[in-house]
Amino acid sequence: MKGPLSAGLRYLFFVTLILWLPHAAMAGGGGQQLVVATDKSQCPNATFSRIQDAINAARADDSIRVCKGVYTEQLRIQTSLSLQADSGAVLLPNQIQANAASLFDSSPIAAAILVINARSVSINGLIVDGANSGISQCSPSLVGVMFQNASGRIDTSVIRNFKLTTDLSGCQSGNGVIVQSGDGQS
Repeated sequence: MKGPLSAGLRYLFFVTLILWLPHAAMAGGGGQQLVVATDKSQCPNATFSRIQDAINAARADDSIRVCKGVYTEQLRIQTSLSLQADSGAVLLPNQIQANAASLFDSSPIAAAILVINARSVSINGLIVDGANSGISQCSPSLVGVMFQNASGRIDTSVIRNFKLTTDLSGCQSGNGVIVQSGDGQS
């Protein structure tokens, strides 16, 4: 087809493409966004009430929006994804359980967030609080966020209260972030 109509269609196609490209780039490579909220009045479009359920449903490169609220759970991330927390989103696990073993000496580790065997995991804006950890012995080691044979980044997040009681002052436990690799991984 030639003439003014085809030129107009080509122009419309290119304008549409130019307007669409920046939005596609901001979407983070095409992954979907999953939304988590403890209270749907904060985020009415939320489809999950627990962060771990959204993590389990996520595919590589998806983004999980964590709406304002207190989430009393431990997280295990094994997929490349992004956790984007709204202001006031707090991960406050109750009675943190051992969920990993050290790659160096197999000692048990209890991490509030365990990122394991995943590349490119991003945690942004989340408050991770160990105040209710329930750890009352030297073992397992208490950790806020652990990257094990994994990579990623933590931005504008707060990791607090990952410490043992004063009567356990001789223990080597209570770390905010630990990064560990082994088995030939880097």
